[in-house]
Amino acid sequence: MKPRPTILPYALICLLGLSNLPLESFGKADTEPTPARAIISTPIEGKDLEEMLGPIVMGNMPILQVLDLLRNFSGRVIIPGEGIPLSKLNFNSGGKLKRAEAIAALEDILALNGVTLKLMDNGFVRAISSADPNSSSAPLIDSIPEGLSSEQIYTKVFRLDYMDSQTAFTRVRSMISGKKRAAVVNQPEINSIILTDSLNNIKRIGEVLELLDQAPEVRLELYAFPIVHSSPFHIRGLYNQIYRSSLNQRLRSSLVYADSRSNKLIVVTHPSNYDFFENLVKELDQEVAPFTTTEVIKITQGNFWSIWSTLRGIVSHQQRQFSRRGILSSEERETSNIQRLSAAGESTAINDESAVDAVETATLDADPSLIMTEDANPELQFSPYIGLYADASNMAYIVYGTQNDIARIRSLVAKLDIKSAPYVDSQVIDVLYARASDIRNVIEYTINIQRRNFSRAGIQSGSNQGQSETAPTEMGGQGFEYR
Repeated sequence: MKPRPTILPYALICLLGLSNLPLESFGKADTEPTPARAIISTPIEGKDLEEMLGPIVMGNMPILQVLDLLRNFSGRVIIPGEGIPLSKLNFNSGGKLKRAEAIAALEDILALNGVTLKLMDNGFVRAISSADPNSSSAPLIDSIPEGLSSEQIYTKVFRLDYMDSQTAFTRVRSMISGKKRAAVVNQPEINSIILTDSLNNIKRIGEVLELLDQAPEVRLELYAFPIVHSSPFHIRGLYNQIYRSSLNQRLRSSLVYADSRSNKLIVVTHPSNYDFFENLVKELDQEVAPFTTTEVIKITQGNFWSIWSTLRGIVSHQQRQFSRRGILSSEERETSNIQRLSAAGESTAINDESAVDAVETATLDADPSLIMTEDANPELQFSPYIGLYADASNMAYIVYGTQNDIARIRSLVAKLDIKSAPYVDSQVIDVLYARASDIRNVIEYTINIQRRNFSRAGIQSGSNQGQSETAPTEMGGQGFEYR
């Protein structure tokens, strides 16, 4: 019976390989980040990098046997960790390779199949699963040599100068190899991200971050345009209407504020839009005829107070209609907004230092065309600006309002201020046969009886209003009298 050959455990083989390591391999290694290496399992002294090996043929070879093959090529002790994948690998080099190329090929195959290699301080090479990149302790590198390519897993810290780390984290998260091989961690405290991935992918992501982490261009500037003749709220309202047009794409990032205290238009926009706002202010801020004016209209023929009563009745009735609809003039609306926001600012300033300034009065949905209220409400004859005042001593009306208001009042007065037939008249009647005094007494007696009858009925006559008993006065409604 032949004796069975002795099979040494893989761990014992690794320990026996210690005799081939140089003593300096056990020295204290530098803990600082180092440049990335082409291969992790660098050959020990005595193994020539240019020596030809192979060909390498693997057919369903377990990962532990691949690690043993890597140990033979490099002379390093390979220590397998817990959780090494059980998959079997296939590879054919197609011919002989240099020792460095053969080691790099094996390391890339292992990295692509979930095995991470790390050269330890004592010269051993640790092989662990890369299923959890954050706990796999991949080698920390600070730079990638030009032209170096590898699928080995490394960790690199990218410090950002201009870009926010959260933004970079969002961009990079979709670019990593996969959750089983790579991970990215945001470090907002130092504005950095920590990336664990294959060397090739780290290199690619680093190039992307270098392009994105640039000093931001000056995109928005603050401009103040003084308004001389117009109102900044009026110009801002017109701008809001323009913003709703096809120019909204160009003006999307622009902000416009109105300062009532300094009468300025404050604009935050891109410098390329400066000419647009300058031309807008130049065209709109021009001296024009006043929107409202005052005029004196004299009464020449008609009854002053009768015409006044008619005009006041028409205007008062319309003002009640305005009040029911909540229509205000632009001055009233602007004053109301300023008072409202001033009160709001005073009440919130105590608890909120960033309270809204009272100068911000115009709203984005305000329609500046409503300043022409009479045009916006054509069914109403006068605008909310109309005002009437009577000057009886001069037989004149003082009218305040728009040009259309004054024209309409003038038209009404022209129709009412006309000479009409007198309400009372006198006539001479010739008495042919009777004595005039007798007829006069009869008529006077008849009038006095009528007055007494009116008095009993509670009807005031001329005599009851302070006139003499014998002076006939005009009666209206239920009787007549003579003067």
